[in-house]
Amino acid sequence: MNKYLVEQKIKTLSKLSIGLNNNQRKFPEMIIDGYVFIQWDFNFYKGWLGYAWLVKKEIEAKSCTEATNIFGQELDKIVQKVGFVSQCYMDFYREPFLFYKINNNNNKIFFYKHIQEIKGVGLPFGDKELNDYKKIKKFKFSATFRFLQECRNTIGYMPKLMLLFSALEAMCDKKEIEKEDGSVYTTYDKDKMKKILDHSLYDEVFGENGIRHKLNHGVMINSVFSKNYVDEIYKSILCYFNQKQKTNVNKDVISPQRHFYDNQEYLKCWLRPKDDFEINLKNCINNFDRENKSISGCKFVFGIDVNKY
Repeated sequence: MNKYLVEQKIKTLSKLSIGLNNNQRKFPEMIIDGYVFIQWDFNFYKGWLGYAWLVKKEIEAKSCTEATNIFGQELDKIVQKVGFVSQCYMDFYREPFLFYKINNNNNKIFFYKHIQEIKGVGLPFGDKELNDYKKIKKFKFSATFRFLQECRNTIGYMPKLMLLFSALEAMCDKKEIEKEDGSVYTTYDKDKMKKILDHSLYDEVFGENGIRHKLNHGVMINSVFSKNYVDEIYKSILCYFNQKQKTNVNKDVISPQRHFYDNQEYLKCWLRPKDDFEINLKNCINNFDRENKSISGCKFVFGIDVNKY
């Protein structure tokens, strides 16, 4: 077994205050199940700074992959509940982190993933796009575009997925089904839905044990994260319009559904510190060189086998 230190940034508007009433402590800090949570930056003159927390924990595991999986899975459960009682947005899914093998690591090699905010990049709107608009102008089920509009402006994976489910159902004719007891209920046209999604994707999403049914009834299943259903469903919708409405919307656009919020770029790297560089997450972030895409005080290391680290 090896021992790894994992450090992670958590994005949140919550201001960690625990420990400030202790006269011996001058920085907010709390510990939950071995996870040490610290306000990203704080002083008594300016108060809480950074709109973030730092969390770290030492994990014993056979590999760095196992260590980071354990770290993330348990942290996820904590953050969901801590975020609820804080009544503030809180997540770490797309935030910087590092892990460092504490034992048998004479060169002090560590992994760092840098993530930073960037401005959104636009897409052109020309004659082709105007022509596509004219072809969908009188599309019968106009509510489809409202759900897609909200989906484009939504950041999280799960909210996007639920809005795409609604858009799909809005695209389909409604059918009235009579039960054996004589009562009538309204549902979407399954045959049309299968034309929008291929049969395999339809079964995964809307089938008897599909993810839509599970999520809609409050059942969280890991398979929803097994692949990017948002991308697959969105491309199926584009293909359907291109086929049936004769539009020519580009389904190969990189990062479709662009919006103004939460646009990011990232760099993954293995590093070895120079001189007296202290290995910690804040130090890596503060020493990141945007122009050269490097970390001052560290050298890049290549050819690391994650199964042996």
